[in-house]
Amino acid sequence: MEIRINQFVAIILTALALIPGGGHALMPCAAAPAAITCVTLAIFFTWTLPANRATTNWTAPPPEWQVLRIRWECSHAVNAALNFVALCATTASALLSGRADARYDRTNL
Repeated sequence: MEIRINQFVAIILTALALIPGGGHALMPCAAAPAAITCVTLAIFFTWTLPANRATTNWTAPPPEWQVLRIRWECSHAVNAALNFVALCATTASALLSGRADARYDRTNL
């Protein structure tokens, strides 16, 4: 299985965001990128990979290649949008985590 660099980065950043730090209210924001990455993988294995296999990685187009191309393009577009949402959720989680840590430091002085 080929893993794309943006998926690898999303997984690593999600794992880092899930490290316990006392901000359990932020858990949904930190878990969202992992869930979104799972959805992008499901889309890849459901639509993108079958199209790649049916066309021998687009070197031998079958008779219904136009339908496959539309599915392939749409799956890539949806994956790109979802990966952007995962990036935004990871960024939000990191920013909110920093604020929660700052509040925790001020209350424990």
